[in-house]
Amino acid sequence: MIGIVLITHGGVGRELRAAAENMLGRQNQMETVSVTPDVPVTEMREALSDAVDRVADGSDGVLILSDIFGGTPCNVAAGVASSAEATVLTGVNLPMLIAVIKARKRSGLVHVAQSGLEAGRHYIGYAEPSKNGSQKAAKWARQ
Repeated sequence: MIGIVLITHGGVGRELRAAAENMLGRQNQMETVSVTPDVPVTEMREALSDAVDRVADGSDGVLILSDIFGGTPCNVAAGVASSAEATVLTGVNLPMLIAVIKARKRSGLVHVAQSGLEAGRHYIGYAEPSKNGSQKAAKWARQ
């Protein structure tokens, strides 16, 4: 099974994990790391490295999910991943996390990361307002 670590601004990762576990049940080999302005980057790296070590034990690889590409969580993840031989996927959202959790028991690290990437992109859309003012459901469109 692939280990998962979410590193996000504030409590975003904790809440995504809670939502995923609400739908799929308790998840082993999954950790969260919160990035806050009052924590030095060195401590963030250490917290992430420790989390990666915990989920790596007995796993078939580690996938680190971060929120914003180029943000502090992403940059910390990139530094830790290179030394821990983990893979980083950015732009984490709930569909991505669900896909990764479902795929991690039956697939290798590359396939799990690709599954997360596809789900994260696929489930982004917007609803256009009704053109004629009716109360019917909005028309959904995807980019």
